[in-house]
Amino acid sequence: MIKIILLIIIGYNQLTGQLFEDITDQSGTAVYRPQYSFFGAGATMADFDQDGYIDVFVATPNGEALKVFHNLGNETFEEVAELIGLGDENIESINILVADYDNDGHEDIFVVNWQGLSNLYHNDGDNTYSLVTEEAGMSIYFESSRAGCWLDYDRDGDLDLYMVNRLLEELNILYRNNGDGTFSDVTQIAGVDGHIDKMGLVVISFDYNNDLWPDIYIGNDMDVGNIFYRNNGDGTFTDISEESNMDLAFSSMGLAAGDYDNNGYLDIYITNLDWGNALMRNNGDGTFTDVAEELGLLVNLICWGANFIDHNNDGLIDLFVAASCISGTGNDGSLGCSWNGGQSDVLPTNNVLFQNQGDGQFVDISGQSGLEGPYLTTGSAIGDINNDGLIDIYEVNEMDPISPASNYSRLYRNNYSEETSEINNWIKVKLEGVESNRNGIGSRIEVSNLGVTHIQDVICGESYSSQSSLTLSFGLRHSSVIESIIIKWPSGTVDELTNVQPNQVLIVQEGGGEECGELGDLNGDGGWNVLDIVTLANCVLAGNCAELENGCAGDLNGDGGYNVLDIVTLANCVLAGNCGG
Repeated sequence: MIKIILLIIIGYNQLTGQLFEDITDQSGTAVYRPQYSFFGAGATMADFDQDGYIDVFVATPNGEALKVFHNLGNETFEEVAELIGLGDENIESINILVADYDNDGHEDIFVVNWQGLSNLYHNDGDNTYSLVTEEAGMSIYFESSRAGCWLDYDRDGDLDLYMVNRLLEELNILYRNNGDGTFSDVTQIAGVDGHIDKMGLVVISFDYNNDLWPDIYIGNDMDVGNIFYRNNGDGTFTDISEESNMDLAFSSMGLAAGDYDNNGYLDIYITNLDWGNALMRNNGDGTFTDVAEELGLLVNLICWGANFIDHNNDGLIDLFVAASCISGTGNDGSLGCSWNGGQSDVLPTNNVLFQNQGDGQFVDISGQSGLEGPYLTTGSAIGDINNDGLIDIYEVNEMDPISPASNYSRLYRNNYSEETSEINNWIKVKLEGVESNRNGIGSRIEVSNLGVTHIQDVICGESYSSQSSLTLSFGLRHSSVIESIIIKWPSGTVDELTNVQPNQVLIVQEGGGEECGELGDLNGDGGWNVLDIVTLANCVLAGNCAELENGCAGDLNGDGGYNVLDIVTLANCVLAGNCGG
């Protein structure tokens, strides 16, 4: 019996030992952020050039240009901000949002700045950028902008932008996309100004009641009460903060949405100061219940970013929480972690990784996570940097005046596959809107597997002033085939795929209704020949494969992009006569 118990313990340690590895230095993604302001900043993981590899954006202090790390595909990156036209963006940046606001097939960039004008950059079609803030009608000056999110609040097929401001005299703003490259301020019409007595710090847009209309949740600072806006579907919103139980009097600093209990409704995790975070369980009737304490998820430190992440692809979403500590007088009068006055030292503490047990409970596996370095983390973003099906984490660190070496942001590679002999399967889904916005932001993806349906919304703006990859990942445990994948688009279109093979990047074009079937058959004639090779080569050179009718068939290696590797793969199988094999 003792031997069996020891084997179980050893197996558990092997399974959870150093799940993530810090590869910052060898990857070339280190960013030094000395203490500049208390509020820190966020990170973004997005494939800005659509080559199939997730790139990393990091907000920077005043006087420093943005950091844009282009993924070279071998777990190393090159910094390209100046090269792509972002070298002059040197106001203190907070939040970087990457999405295609004009539906031209190229990712644009919006930068939320603190004590300066926030800026919109248009992708000129060659993955270089031009500043278009003024001509787009977005040059409204705010001193205290903290975070934003892209959403299609009116479901007209193009992306709108919501941004929160922290000063009491600066209301939040909703920019409506006019569809012609310009935006209009519709804040008052929509009824989402955030109120004059509120201090906006974070924001997220998700569909809480499953009606496909994106709602807006705002985390406010200084215990003035959070705001929850329900989308009415007619261009206006209703404040349901109180009736939904979402009016938490927190110093809210991080937001994460996910269906932790797989009941078909998105729940939301909200970080706070040392008196505890909240996990608001969606009851499915328009109300939420805080279950953080009963699930052991309070943390009781000064917490910033948070992400729901299925770190081991077991089909259960886990929770990463950025936590730090300032020593001082706590709520109960004792010395400890606090932000209530009497602060003395900033003390680095360990970030937390909670593993979902599948029975409604979580267990803290931080000690085996590899994520507990001595850093003070603010923003955090997740995405698969090496296309191995495991989700990696980038975190922004700052605010440690005692140990400057701690002020480096970090990239953590998910090493789960090296820590266990039984690898779980996965599927990643990338959307291409046609009637809906190009990125499919606001879409609901439902993956049914082993009798359980997992849901995620495509969200652009989360955690603390951060953005995670818009290619969504679902863990499948040991399943060898996915029963069904249903995509509910903002346009109302519903696509269903059945009997899908796991361990691939699935690119789904709105209205296709099926998986991008015969890979390599770009001209749709049912075969594979030199015409397909020529078509693929031409669209790779032109950078428009995704725009072709059968262009998704060009991603032969399943990395989410179109490049010379796909051309070589197609040419080889055509010559060998085994493309369908």
